Amino acid sequence: MLQGEAGLSVPISLIFGVVMDVVSVIHKRLGQRIYQLRKEREMTQEDLAFKVGVDRSYMGFVERGEKNATVKILAKIAFALKVSLSELFRSV
Repeated sequence: MLQGEAGLSVPISLIFGVVMDVVSVIHKRLGQRIYQLRKEREMTQEDLAFKVGVDRSYMGFVERGEKNATVKILAKIAFALKVSLSELFRSV
């Protein structure tokens, strides 16, 4: 339990759950952004996965927000899509 300023106790599991929900939304929005950029470049998931050096199914997981890609993989995705990391995260 965490004690708030108003003296209210909040279970850590509740806080953790909220944080994980936010992270899940970020993964989904980032995946949608990758999908959007890939489609704009008329690339298939297989094309992008090959350029990044990952399996096509993994790329699908990332685009659906089901996998947490490392910064290294995100940098490779940005490079393959010819955008900066900041552009990759735009509107996420």
